[in-house]
Amino acid sequence: MLTAADVMTSDVITVTPDTSVREIAKLMCTKHISGVPVIDRAKRVIGIVGEGDLLGHAEVAGERRRTGWFDAFVDFERSRA
Repeated sequence: MLTAADVMTSDVITVTPDTSVREIAKLMCTKHISGVPVIDRAKRVIGIVGEGDLLGHAEVAGERRRTGWFDAFVDFERSRA
């Protein structure tokens, strides 16, 4: 039987609560990951941001759910900067 240890990522990419949604989307896209733990100053996990969380914000901003939504979200955020 497979366990979490068999499938987990040990080189974990994390963000802080102050990391912008735009930065998280770019990070997830460039690193080909589907989520990141959010850590506090003591490096304790205080939350997780996943693709679904970003998708919800993209839909609020007027993006449609579609293939390539991640790139569309990053492009949308870049156009607002």
